[in-house]
Order: sequence, then C-alpha cells, then structure tokens
Amino acid sequence: MPLCLLLDSSFLADGAEMAAEMLGSSPPGAVLPPAVGTLHPPEGGDSASLPSATQAVGGGLPPPSSSEVPLERLSSFLRHGISWPDAIQRSRVHGSEGMLDFYISSARAVMEESSPPSVDVVRDFLERSTVSYHLMGCPRDPWMAAVDTLWSEVRQRYQEAARHRAQELAAEVALAEQGYEALCLQRGGAISHAESLSARHASCHADIAALRRTLEEVSSRIVEQEAASLVLAEGVAAANAEVAVIERKCAESRAALSALQASLADSQRGGAM
Repeated sequence: MPLCLLLDSSFLADGAEMAAEMLGSSPPGAVLPPAVGTLHPPEGGDSASLPSATQAVGGGLPPPSSSEVPLERLSSFLRHGISWPDAIQRSRVHGSEGMLDFYISSARAVMEESSPPSVDVVRDFLERSTVSYHLMGCPRDPWMAAVDTLWSEVRQRYQEAARHRAQELAAEVALAEQGYEALCLQRGGAISHAESLSARHASCHADIAALRRTLEEVSSRIVEQEAASLVLAEGVAAANAEVAVIERKCAESRAALSALQASLADSQRGGAM
C-alpha cells in the first residue's frame, strides 16, 4: 500500500531529526556505522540502478526464486508492499549522503534480531525508513532498489530456515524410524515371550485339570472302598461271632465225646473181668 504523506514544508526541514529519532541513532553529521560487505541488486534488477555506496554495503546472496520459497510463506514474500511516498520532496538535507548505507546496515541489524527475521518487524522498519529517507530529500531509486534487495534477503533467510528445519525434521524422522524399528523388534521378542508363557500356562492348566479329574476319581474310589470296608467289617464281625459259636460247640462236643469215650472204656474193662 503506498505511503501517501501530505507533508508540510516544516516537516521536510526536520527530516534528519525525525530519521535519527525513528532509528534511535545520532542525527546526520555524526559518525555513521561503516559499510559491511556488498549489496546485490534484486531479481531482474540492474546493478547500475544501485549507486556505488549501495553496492559496497551488505553481503547477501542473490535472492531465491519464488518457487524455492516454502509454499506456506510464498504469499508473504511476493510483495513487500513498500512504496515511495507521493509527497513532494525538498532539496536533500545536508549531511545525509551516508544515510543509505546506514539504513541498510540498520535493516540488517533488525534482520539479525531473530532467525528467521520477523517479516512484520522488518517490513515496519523498512516502511519507517522509507518515510525518513524521503523526508531527508534522498533519491528514490537507490533506496527502493535496496528495499527490494533487503526483502529478497529476508526471503532467502526464510528459505534457509525452512531448509534447515527440513533437515532437522529429516533427522528427527530418521531417529524416530530407528526407535520404531527397535520397538518393533522389542515388541516381537515380548510377543514371543508372552506366547511361550501362555503356552506353558495352558499346559499347566491342563495338568491341573487332569490331576483334579484323577483326584476326583481317587476320592470316588476311596468313598467306594470305605463303604465296602464297612460292609466287610460287619461281615468280619458276624463271621467271628459265628466262629466263636462253632468253637464253643466244638468244645462242648469234644467234652461230650471225651466223656463217652471214658464211659466206653470203663464198660469194656468191666466186661473183661
């Protein structure tokens, strides 16, 4: 969305002070941070559109193509949405010659605050920097080219973060697969052990059932034998009583026989005389 500003001329005169206040830096004229690396033009851009001061700042690689950006983030990086203000500019503020390098370095410092950089934070910083840069009467093309390149660097960092996250996830997946395979082996051993114990338990249960059946049979036979023993005991008692009676009769018969034999002997001796 274009940053349309209806600026009073007094605001233009104070552009340098506003820039210093927005960025938390010293006003123009103070010693600016040194340039770092090289700033490359955005995709499809021409390095001639960047001044030598711009090309001497930064160290980003050429931005990735849109197809390389993760799909869930692609829409966020299609456009940065930053436009040059429509307000009329006054002449350039004295001492603002090095502000392009300073803003680029400051933007990169903001990008370093998190990994990957916060899209909203970087976009907000670039929007405010665009307004400030415009207020100081600085030229449009070098700054907007720098904005495109910085945004491409943000996009590239997201791509690198996504690639790094994909590598981490791949490592986690590989580790999880190893853990799963180990658990599968452990599960197989546990199942085999459980099946072995189950078979032994079933065999033990069958033995117990067989012993119980045997015990029931033995108990039944014991009851039968005990009943038979009682009957036999009664028979033994009756037989013993019968034996006692017969023995008494035998004794009486033997005594009677002895008496008769004695009488016979006496009779025979008397007849002989």
